[in-house]
Amino acid sequence: MARITGDADLSAFAAVGTLDSRIQDIADRLNVYAQQIPKQILWSTALIREEIGQNEGVQTLVQDVHDMNASLERLSTLEDRLPRLIQDQVEVGMSGLTGELELLKQEMDTQR
Repeated sequence: MARITGDADLSAFAAVGTLDSRIQDIADRLNVYAQQIPKQILWSTALIREEIGQNEGVQTLVQDVHDMNASLERLSTLEDRLPRLIQDQVEVGMSGLTGELELLKQEMDTQR
């Protein structure tokens, strides 16, 4: 017991009492650590987030992601309208071809 408590002059009962108080002290310290460690982690992560937010490269990356998102939204709206745009262009093209075919037909009829 004396070897555990570090005091060779203590009796067995006194050593047990000292050992009990040391165990209680360790338990108290562990409780304090258990309460403080989550706070420390939160503080550390808040500091890291602040440091990352101040990093110019990260800010550029965030802006690029926002720009890409805006581009994707524009593409999405174009994708919704694209079939109608294509259909309109086909109709205009077919109308033009039909008109030219009619002119050619009329010209051929006049030459006969």
